Amino acid sequence: MAKAKSVTNSSLKESSEKIVGGHKISIEEVPYQVALLYKNEMICGGSIISELFILSAAHCVFHAKEYPSSFKVRAGSDDWNRSGVVIKVKQIFVHKKYDKVKADYDFSLLKLNSKLKYSEKIQSINLPHENESVEDGAECTVTGWGSIGNEVYPDNLHAVHVYKINYSKCEDVYGQFLLTKRMLCAGVPDGYKDACQGDSGGPLATNNTLVGIVSWGNGCGVPDFPGVYSRVASVRKWIAEHAHSIAFLSIDSTVRTKSENSKVKEVKSKVKMFRIILLTFFIPIIIANPLIRPMRPLIPPRFIPTSTGKIVGGLPIAIEVAPFQISLQISNFHICGGSIISENFVLTAGHCTQGNSASSLQVRVGSEFYNLGGTVVRVSEIIQHEMFDYFTIDYDFSLLKLETALTFTSKIQPVALPAQNESLPVGSMCKVSGWGNTQSFYEPRNPMRGACVPTVAQNECEKAYQSFGGITDRMICAGYVTGQVDACQGDSGGPLVSSDKLVGVVSWGYGCAKPGYPGVYSRVASVRDWIKTKSGV
Repeated sequence: MAKAKSVTNSSLKESSEKIVGGHKISIEEVPYQVALLYKNEMICGGSIISELFILSAAHCVFHAKEYPSSFKVRAGSDDWNRSGVVIKVKQIFVHKKYDKVKADYDFSLLKLNSKLKYSEKIQSINLPHENESVEDGAECTVTGWGSIGNEVYPDNLHAVHVYKINYSKCEDVYGQFLLTKRMLCAGVPDGYKDACQGDSGGPLATNNTLVGIVSWGNGCGVPDFPGVYSRVASVRKWIAEHAHSIAFLSIDSTVRTKSENSKVKEVKSKVKMFRIILLTFFIPIIIANPLIRPMRPLIPPRFIPTSTGKIVGGLPIAIEVAPFQISLQISNFHICGGSIISENFVLTAGHCTQGNSASSLQVRVGSEFYNLGGTVVRVSEIIQHEMFDYFTIDYDFSLLKLETALTFTSKIQPVALPAQNESLPVGSMCKVSGWGNTQSFYEPRNPMRGACVPTVAQNECEKAYQSFGGITDRMICAGYVTGQVDACQGDSGGPLVSSDKLVGVVSWGYGCAKPGYPGVYSRVASVRDWIKTKSGV
């Protein structure tokens, strides 16, 4: 097996979240492009494959697939927030083999509530034959509304040209563990052209055929790291089976008039896949894989892997400084933090366990490294708060019962808990710790890092997040007005400690260390009785 190049969260930099090296285009050039909306905000892209069906990425809808009516698509416009037509999603099909850790089989079909009416601005795109190959070096076009840098998300559609890369060469970069036969790679040798968050689920097309779906990659436009796309030809039969109403469609052609076809240009652009990692927040999605491209920001949970995941402004610390800190893992991937509250229980965030089974989880305790040292213990039971709301992120708590009891040492200790509804004065200094992405090549996330932040007045935090729906009494905020210090993705579920008591659980926030936007934590004192009832602690 060829040696894979090192891929770390620190290389998933905020500066490269975008359609890198792209240019504006009109919808007539790519009439199959749609914007996937959640609560009227654009989060991902998609492609029209028939009057009733849209093909997108599984990671764009997976954690809300049971609520299809929460999604809409805008078609026929190069501006994601106006013009064209908006249609509600009636049903969501996520590929049954979708693996949210490896981003394998990253496909979803969205059935619309009503049929699209084709025009020069709304057309379906051709689909490849089952397992049809794409020639190495073939020029492809990727399109979307992803960030064009510095967290600027354009209203207008952008595109970029990229070239299909040999599978073996891409495997040399990412390794056999990350790359599968359901994926293909595209990019340019020197980087600088790519697609990023907000572009997830969007099309990679060549010769007016949909060959790929924006899925993931290491950074955006990073030299030697091509974008990774879900290979449409690998699931052609699955598409026909689930979108049965379009099974009769020709694989090689779509219903267009000759005059309409003349107006449809092959756009030469690339959309780099946006890995489902915690980066900017849009809807709560757990990202176990730190390379999956994040969706366009909407609501800011800190549990998906990407560019802003970090303890911002923090310093490396030894586990003895925070012996209650644990690393929550799936298949040895660090996905969240957590806190030891007894020999048998760990407290973490509800969004960290959403959609996961206890048998898939383990915790590493007694080490400042998430990938070595200490002790690894399996989880035997997940007790998620009954009132946890996936969309508002309210009651964001989960208790993890361990398979075997912990043995306390100087590196493994429980943290004290506050009393029910115990108050915390505004301005109280708190310590937050974890392994989130540091957003810096010079500050690796291993070993664990810690930072100090003051609590913020509830009314001030409510005002800051008013446009996001505000905060609830189960939330507490901490951070500086000027930003610079904060906790981000990969740190979700981790501890916020004041006076040696666990006062908060890392939950969500807009960006990381952004001026005017403190971090939002789940307030432990608000559920102290619940913890006692469920764990006996």
